[in-house]
Amino acid sequence: MAKVQGLVRQGTKYYYRRAVPPNLHPVANKKEVWIALQTSDYHRACRLAREAATATDVYFAELRSGKTRAKSAEEIFSRPISELDLQLAAKRHLWEREKREKTAAGDNVEETVEYLSLLRRAYDEEAQLISSLEEIVTTIVREHFPQIELTTAVDTSTDIPITTIGERKPEWWKLIELVRRAEMEHAQRRLNRAQGGHGDAAIDPLFADIASFAAQPQLDRDEHVSIGTLIDRFLKDPRRSDLTESADKKYIVTFRVLKEVVGADFPVKDVTRRHCAEVQELIAGLPKNMVKLKPYDGLDLRACIALRAKRNDPALSAGSVKVYTQTLSAFFNYAIDRGVLEHNPASRLTLSGGRSERVRRPYKIEHINQILAGLSDWSSEKTISWRYWVPLIAIFSGMRMGEIVSLHVSEVVDKGALGTAFQLTHSADRPLKNKGAERTVPVHPALIDLGLLGFIDQRVKEKSLLLFPDLNGNSHEERAHAFQRRYEYFQKRKLGIRDQGVSFHSFRHNFRDALRECGVPIDTTRALGGWSRGGGIEFHYGEGTSFATLAKWMSKVTYPGLNLVILL
Repeated sequence: MAKVQGLVRQGTKYYYRRAVPPNLHPVANKKEVWIALQTSDYHRACRLAREAATATDVYFAELRSGKTRAKSAEEIFSRPISELDLQLAAKRHLWEREKREKTAAGDNVEETVEYLSLLRRAYDEEAQLISSLEEIVTTIVREHFPQIELTTAVDTSTDIPITTIGERKPEWWKLIELVRRAEMEHAQRRLNRAQGGHGDAAIDPLFADIASFAAQPQLDRDEHVSIGTLIDRFLKDPRRSDLTESADKKYIVTFRVLKEVVGADFPVKDVTRRHCAEVQELIAGLPKNMVKLKPYDGLDLRACIALRAKRNDPALSAGSVKVYTQTLSAFFNYAIDRGVLEHNPASRLTLSGGRSERVRRPYKIEHINQILAGLSDWSSEKTISWRYWVPLIAIFSGMRMGEIVSLHVSEVVDKGALGTAFQLTHSADRPLKNKGAERTVPVHPALIDLGLLGFIDQRVKEKSLLLFPDLNGNSHEERAHAFQRRYEYFQKRKLGIRDQGVSFHSFRHNFRDALRECGVPIDTTRALGGWSRGGGIEFHYGEGTSFATLAKWMSKVTYPGLNLVILL
């Protein structure tokens, strides 16, 4: 790219510099024009410098015309402040705070908590803002937003000059709210580091791409990013490493449809709501379980829809269409986070109304007894171990199906006098649903009475890696799918339990109800069930519930009317 005349660099930022013609010095009252381009990216600076050159030409023309109030070159060059510009300023502020103040043990926790509390009630009844935020925003305005006029007044009580906002435009109020969110984010990350965490996980989704180790956030909406390019960036983003395989597959389907509707080379910024609606309509016409049906192999999506109509195959359910629409919206939210878009064209596109989705419900106690009575026959007298033990572990632990079927023998740990536990950790061959799913679950006394420890000892003697090696599948997903299919057949066909909303996941609902009935505290409930720690800031203090407390409450979990005698 050829060098742009007038483009200069000072420090890390670029400027446009141009001499004022000598005959205009008296009316311009200056010999040079300096325009801050507000970027450290060379390619963007070149484009902006050309715009600044045009604005300067207009400025000189106004001076020559003899206007009494000619707009400055800076005024002509300046563009309206967008929501994205304001968000970027807040992100830069957080990034600078994180780079400058990332500490761990030295943080004053009490002071940070007090400041966080102040930020949460930043407005008083007169809607006046706390002074510390005004100072931050004034600094940001001076550096990045010359369109917002600053004035200087003198505090008569101290004779100290004070810089204030000349006219508090809507952009000012938006920016101060964004800065407040950035300050809250920084405070919460400081608390996380003070408690031993790495402090780079985002609490506010707006700052999901901001970390102390990352590059300074840059606005790349002028790069004309294509759909294909952004999809590649999305798929390679390291922040997606905690997504489950099933979640990944939902995005793959969405991206395939999006590419077919608008094309991989189509600019992201030009995607409209009409395009998103077309994507949703195309998804709604796809056949159910398309990838498992050979007639659809190798066909483009519109051909699949035509073949589905001809074969009279069922289409995707409304619930599935809703999920794919949500992934589409999430993708464009990612584009906003990366500075490619200002608005999400797929927002609020989710289907509403119609038949309500099926709600998962707990089993009735008579259904659980019916399942227990059928386990011996279904498992061929325990010879098919996973058919016998997986439902029992679910009943007395509340663990998810995927967590149980891929249990490693090494994840059953002896806690000495306190008992035995399942130690669930995230691994490549057994991903967990979320961070809260990494937990320690005491083995319930009922499972010990039923002989689970003896079964585990046998697996140890066999030097087995998995607790259920006889469950078919080479991956976690394959094992979970194999169990799900066979259990569904057992429940519906063998036992005749067809109530709406009941499935293997119902055991988890039963377990949650059992915790309620015996009065388990909410933080212990979350720890046992693998639900994320929520609530106020106090929930994030300390190391969490001890194993002794977990074991105490686990032993209290009972199901009135449950008949275990049939298994003994």
